Amino acid sequence: MRLSVALFVLAVPALAAAQVSQVDLQIGSANSVSLSKEDCGRNLTINFTLNPALILLPCSPFRVWSTTSDTCGNEPGTSDHVFYTQNLSTNTNSTGSFQLAVADLQAATGSDAGVCSAGEVEQTFLLCGAFQYETINTGCSTSSIANAKDTDPATIDFDSKPPSPPQLFEAVGHTSSLTVSLSVDEDTSTVTLTAVDTVDGTTVRKDAAAGSSANIGGLTNGHLYKVTAVAKDLAGNVSDVSNEIEGTPVEIGGFFNRYVDAGGNTGGCSATGPGSFGALALLAAAALGFRRRTAR
Repeated sequence: MRLSVALFVLAVPALAAAQVSQVDLQIGSANSVSLSKEDCGRNLTINFTLNPALILLPCSPFRVWSTTSDTCGNEPGTSDHVFYTQNLSTNTNSTGSFQLAVADLQAATGSDAGVCSAGEVEQTFLLCGAFQYETINTGCSTSSIANAKDTDPATIDFDSKPPSPPQLFEAVGHTSSLTVSLSVDEDTSTVTLTAVDTVDGTTVRKDAAAGSSANIGGLTNGHLYKVTAVAKDLAGNVSDVSNEIEGTPVEIGGFFNRYVDAGGNTGGCSATGPGSFGALALLAAAALGFRRRTAR
């Protein structure tokens, strides 16, 4: 009877510990991070918290590793990469941190050259942490060993694969601007348009959100521009340059002046008579001819 009571008392800390997290890993103060090739020289600060009740009776070191699997196991797999190992004892602090080198993230297996030496990589890693402890103080016999791990692992998204180049279709002229119709792939987050003035060589660039059209302003009316674009994804990867199209900004108000000079009436809908229709026809012809000339 006394032995049963003693075993129950020793088991109480472990039972109480089941009510709180066993292991918690954070990347800085976040649970996820997105990285690209530009981050290959970085170190990430990994903060960890261990359940203080569980490390009183440890049966294995505490280890932190990355995996490309969908879940974290109780220990590293053969293709996982271990970043941190700490022996546990009754004197172990339940919190700590270490530096994780981005260049050490594995691209495919634990023995490969890593994501920064590979070509184009698009991979999500789980950051796993675990150790073994005993539920009853029996010297870590098999029957009393349990596993403690992070059940909500942090994630590292590494992306060195650039999006596809945008495809440009048409550049429609407006006053001091061009509206460019285009298409981008699903990885694109922003587009950078570049318009080069073929008359004086000046260059204008404009960032725009990914979509089916984008506007670039600050251009000179009547000048022919050569337009290209590049796409950028959330990780900061930049695509190759798109195809090139041409367009000419048009002073919209200038068409109305030509309409008046051609005999058009400024009275709007109240204008009557054949002269109004003739002037409108002249205006339409002038606009069409101007666009054809500038599109060449």
